[in-house]
Amino acid sequence: MSYVRQPTDDEHEELKRMTRQAIGRVGQRAQMVLLSAQGRTCPEIARIFETSDLTVRFWLRRFSADGPAGLYDAPRSGRPRKVTPAVIATLDTVIRDDPDRAGHLATFWTVAMLVLTLVTTLEVRLSVSTVRPVLHAMGLRWGRPRPMVLRFR
Repeated sequence: MSYVRQPTDDEHEELKRMTRQAIGRVGQRAQMVLLSAQGRTCPEIARIFETSDLTVRFWLRRFSADGPAGLYDAPRSGRPRKVTPAVIATLDTVIRDDPDRAGHLATFWTVAMLVLTLVTTLEVRLSVSTVRPVLHAMGLRWGRPRPMVLRFR
């Protein structure tokens, strides 16, 4: 049978606090440790929490090695960001120029045209919904163009 090491008084108080206030599964993990400290076996704890025996043993080992802090999830790397400083710099440069000079038959930039320009210049594929918040963060505001009648004399 595998039991967790006995928590110190401070650790015990922290574990009790975690069962009440921790977000997600952290409170559940703290309860696993407290139950193990009371003498419950890993299979019993696994049945209580409807998880595997291996999962219970994993979190008990993490507590034994790192204390209550070991019950929190480790940071995950996640997907790399597509909006890099190069994308922001390119947007800043491109938006200050006339779209006609960039090869577009338009007199004003649209977000879709900016996305197309990013694809051709940086070979970065971004969606319109990704570029809009970047423009907003850059302090740029946009609106609908208003058609106007030009009079020639």
